[in-house]
Amino acid sequence: MDRRDTVLERLGVVRSSFLIESLSDTLSGFDIRSSCGCEYPLWKKQMRIYPGHPDTIVILSSIKSFSGYWQKQTTITAENCTTIFYTGPWIIIK
Repeated sequence: MDRRDTVLERLGVVRSSFLIESLSDTLSGFDIRSSCGCEYPLWKKQMRIYPGHPDTIVILSSIKSFSGYWQKQTTITAENCTTIFYTGPWIIIK
């Protein structure tokens, strides 16, 4: 299902939270990279995710002065796995 939300540009920053959970191995040694400089990931340095004990990564999207279609990706790599999180898709209006 293609779901698009409408977001007002005057909000300035949209906060997206992602819950990370390990189903088998402990995750550590995180490297988190956004697809552009308009997104900023927040996480605890030296974070470790133990099986059965999830934690949260927050991605701040700076939408100020932007208009149109928005979908960005953030790649999260731990010692033993990689995954991609997407913010959006949003239609940003002024």
